[in-house]
Amino acid sequence: MSFKKNPIFKRKVWVPFLIAILAVSGVSYWFVSKGTLQTNKNTSSQTDIIQTSIVRKGDLKITTTGTGTLVAGNSVDLSFSTDGIVQELNVKAGDKVTRGTVLAKMNNAKNLETQVAANELSLLEAQKNLNDLEKAKDVNLAQAYQDMLTAQETYNTALKKVQRQDYARCSETVNKRNLAALEKAQDRLEQIGLRYQGSETWNEAMSVYSTAKANYDYCIRFTDQEKIDFQSALDVADVALKQAKTKYETLKASSGIDPDELKLAEAKVEEARIKLELSKENLSGSTLTATIDGTVTYLKANKGAYVDTSTYITISDLSTSDVDVSINESDLDKLKLGAKASVVFDALPDETYTGEVVQINPELSNSGQYRVATAVINLENLAGSNLEKLPLGVNASVKITSDEITNALLVPAAAIRSIGDGQYGVFVVNKDGNMTFRIVEVGIKDSLTAEIKSGLELNETVSLGLSAGS
Repeated sequence: MSFKKNPIFKRKVWVPFLIAILAVSGVSYWFVSKGTLQTNKNTSSQTDIIQTSIVRKGDLKITTTGTGTLVAGNSVDLSFSTDGIVQELNVKAGDKVTRGTVLAKMNNAKNLETQVAANELSLLEAQKNLNDLEKAKDVNLAQAYQDMLTAQETYNTALKKVQRQDYARCSETVNKRNLAALEKAQDRLEQIGLRYQGSETWNEAMSVYSTAKANYDYCIRFTDQEKIDFQSALDVADVALKQAKTKYETLKASSGIDPDELKLAEAKVEEARIKLELSKENLSGSTLTATIDGTVTYLKANKGAYVDTSTYITISDLSTSDVDVSINESDLDKLKLGAKASVVFDALPDETYTGEVVQINPELSNSGQYRVATAVINLENLAGSNLEKLPLGVNASVKITSDEITNALLVPAAAIRSIGDGQYGVFVVNKDGNMTFRIVEVGIKDSLTAEIKSGLELNETVSLGLSAGS
């Protein structure tokens, strides 16, 4: 393989290895110059002793210790929904309760019931308005269509007047005929009467009358003011027609319901619904009921006291307990979810309880002058134990095992030499007393012992370095 063709390989793999070779060469030269390639060799000037250790098989646990306090595994905080006076109290601290037990009541239940009734009525009214929009959608669409047709006819009439205003005056015969037609149309319109205004018959009669009058007026000399009026009428009719078309198209696209009216009606229904739900929650919250089986571990005030919406009663299930544990920041790497733990409580020094880490808080905390990591340990097999009799908050000593192996190759941690990039090596002492630097794969380790996954064999001898003072 050409090193020039693969500079990355050269840099990442061979450089550390060359460094290791140079290190071995340097150490070997120093040992040769000192006469210490053997584990014990006397010279005329001094005796240098290389500490060694045999690769062995054994078990290794990575542990850390901390302090903790007993807490309930499952607790429920109950609070009233509004401020008020405690009218009824059925428990005291230390009482055992079952789910569904009524614990306490406030004195404002009647007022809250009235609010619920009023909000129910408001919701019904808002829902009725929304339903009315739904029922009237067909009528609204039909009316919008009719209004559009009427606006179109008005526009057409105005447009004709503008288009004909510059024509020459008609003959007398035509004028007489137009006058007769106009009078007839007027008579017809009067016969129908204003009370039928807007009906199809009236609209037809009005259209006939408008046409007859337009024909008659057409034959009369138009003044400049009339021409201005014709144009103004056309402008107004144009705006009205566009509005009528927009309304019709909008209703048609929304199934006959005006979108703005629909949004407003729906918003009122939602507002009424939210108010009703809130009032129901307030009414329900005026009575505190146990939601789990457990023991009353906190009671804020007695009957007759004025309380707010903060926690009033806490119920804890003492059959499932946890331990809040704190360990030193330097051992944070040993705190893992699922790690096994053993716990000894100060009040029960002869008993050891087991559990596992189920929660690790994401932030460090202050404990005096130290920074600590905190976690929660869930304890196991507590039924019938003496721990059930202890009050919450008792102190405990905790030992957490983050890693554990059995029957693995082990060497002292002092034998491990880091060569960078997460790689390690050891000096292996050969039978002739010379040493060879060998790359190894390291598993778990603590400050004293390290697991060797590959690179060494059982019973080989490794160097720990020169003994102190040599």
